[in-house]
Amino acid sequence: MISNDDAAAKVALSLQVRETRKLQPLVKTTLFILAALLVLCLTVTVGVSLGSAPIPVATVWAIIAAKIVPGSVEVLWSAGRESIVWDVRLPRVALAGLVGAGLAVTCP
Repeated sequence: MISNDDAAAKVALSLQVRETRKLQPLVKTTLFILAALLVLCLTVTVGVSLGSAPIPVATVWAIIAAKIVPGSVEVLWSAGRESIVWDVRLPRVALAGLVGAGLAVTCP
């Protein structure tokens, strides 16, 4: 015969298993989203830094940071590089991302 303590332990264990099974899809989804955001940041960085005038990755992020939060980064690049990143390449990469997202939503 099963005692009350054994029955309570079995119920507690089954509840823990159920909670773990509920959390597993959430953890997998969270990890997938974080990995996708990391890949997105890497592709944006590569897309902006590569071109006929290659610009170092650190400079690309410094230019973006200086434009978003003025005065946060010391300006160590030319106005030409800033124009290439901010006025040419970043809008091109953003538009490519929007077009890709639109195709992903509309195409079966």
